[in-house]
Amino acid sequence: MMDEGKYEQFKKEREERRQKTAALRKKVLAVLGILVLCVVGVFGYLYISTKMEVDSLPPSGKITGTAAAPKGAQDAAKEAAPAPTGDIRQTPEPHDYSVLVKKGEFKLYLLDHGTPVAVWPVAVGKNPGQKEKTGDMKTPTGTFTVNEITNSSTWTRDFHDGKGIVKNAYGPWYIGLDTKALSQGKWDGIGIHGLHDPKLAGTKASEGGVSMVNADLEKLKAVLKNGTKVTIEE
Repeated sequence: MMDEGKYEQFKKEREERRQKTAALRKKVLAVLGILVLCVVGVFGYLYISTKMEVDSLPPSGKITGTAAAPKGAQDAAKEAAPAPTGDIRQTPEPHDYSVLVKKGEFKLYLLDHGTPVAVWPVAVGKNPGQKEKTGDMKTPTGTFTVNEITNSSTWTRDFHDGKGIVKNAYGPWYIGLDTKALSQGKWDGIGIHGLHDPKLAGTKASEGGVSMVNADLEKLKAVLKNGTKVTIEE
């Protein structure tokens, strides 16, 4: 038979174990509660995010890349585009024309106040890269100015392609460019001129100049003057 002192000690230890077990149970329940709240929060966030994305779709339910531009913006963009026929789009005076040639695109852009108003196909030098010397068949890149506009309708040339002397080899006009700052006197004679064969437009076929279909050249010449800026890019 357990004496009274040991019995009291036993009851005390049993009560301490019960309290510890109760405290541990509370901690476990608290941790489980936090985990449940976290899971609910995550699923709630995913649900709200998905709903917002669905709600943002067009009424038809079709996903579109971008919203359609307002009619006014569409009209403005259409007005800014060069005429598809190669004609010069009419713009208010006073004009501030300049020329941009993109060799890689085989395109010449006529700009007015920096905005394209016409675009035409061109031929550029047979060889790629920056021009370094006379006869390297390269079209120079840089910013130049027109320094002469000459009637070239009587000029002839032997392109050494077996066809002999070609009449009107450079078309009706030769628009010379001031390239002295780039060439440092090592080469010259670079300009914008016509083509004896319009099928060469859009190819690497020139000896270094920028060559245009003669009808397009006539349109360009009509709006250029000495001092007009001409930029040639790769």
